[in-house]
Amino acid sequence: MANGLVYLTRQKDKGERELSTIHLEPFLGST
Repeated sequence: MANGLVYLTRQKDKGERELSTIHLEPFLGST
């Protein structure tokens, strides 16, 4: 369980910028 949480946390930190960009693009485009 702990290993899974660490893995998910690392993946989140790794792709946080990409995910935020994907979510912000349509939002900024609609304004």
